[in-house]
Amino acid sequence: MPRICPKCEEFTLHRSHSQNALEQVIKTLLPLRPYRCSACQWRGWRLRERGTVNKSKALKTFIFYLSVFLLSLFFALYFLKDMME
Repeated sequence: MPRICPKCEEFTLHRSHSQNALEQVIKTLLPLRPYRCSACQWRGWRLRERGTVNKSKALKTFIFYLSVFLLSLFFALYFLKDMME
């Protein structure tokens, strides 16, 4: 399937890597993927192609990020409690 850049309308659009943890979470939870144009360097989000959803991997990634979030919250509250005393 040819990917056309929405900015320059060239056929040079390709998938881009996630730049940070927030983009990784968005990519995991939503049907979006980051793309970049080789011609004009446009970078943005587009819907992922059909049939590319790996539900098992998405669930494992979601559980991982939820665990990291809850663990971070626990430690933050634990240390805040110590600082308040």
